[in-house]
Amino acid sequence: MRGSCPVCGGPRLGSIEFALMSPAARPRPEEAKLDALNALDAATDRAVLNDAIGKALLDKNYRVAGKAASLAEERLLHERIADLLAAYARFLQDPVRRDPNCIAKKAIARALVTLECRDVQFYLEGIRYIQLEPVWGGTADTAVDVRCSCAMGLVSCGYVRAVPELAKLLNDPDVRAREGAARLAALDHRRGHEEAGRSYRGCAVRVRAKYEAALALRRERAGAGQR
Repeated sequence: MRGSCPVCGGPRLGSIEFALMSPAARPRPEEAKLDALNALDAATDRAVLNDAIGKALLDKNYRVAGKAASLAEERLLHERIADLLAAYARFLQDPVRRDPNCIAKKAIARALVTLECRDVQFYLEGIRYIQLEPVWGGTADTAVDVRCSCAMGLVSCGYVRAVPELAKLLNDPDVRAREGAARLAALDHRRGHEEAGRSYRGCAVRVRAKYEAALALRRERAGAGQR
């Protein structure tokens, strides 16, 4: 009797059977870890939840760390802010291989904004972060969501130069980042940061106006080119 596999819970395989399996069909260790994280429901004791998410944030697998970050965000685990920052820094090393599509970094950046992390330096570096990955015919930037989340983080923590940083994002090469900056400029920003919100709303109109003026100029040039 072979028993069950301690990693995936399925039948234990012999070495020959495992070798004959296609790579796609072989048990993947991260799947068991993801299942364990998915089993952490609202009834889970906070101490147990904190411990499990803390361990998962240390995991080398980007999917496991990303799931842990999302859970930290959902359960408002402010205690894990330092662990989230440390995990993000790890996935900056050899990022295309270790965190394809910025899966972990996107989840971590979103979690830090929700948890009201006030690390301005993190957001300043994140709003400029680009991760080019190979695609058919060239490369694609997979860090757009990271930049947009970090832009929100700068506004949320009341950074005095948040609006100039938003203006830079309005000139981002990727249209999704420009759209994100425009949406952020239009927000009423009612998340409990009243002082930052007053300063932001006073300048957001100018940022939005700049975006609309740029769009109008682009349409005008396109129309001139067709005539």
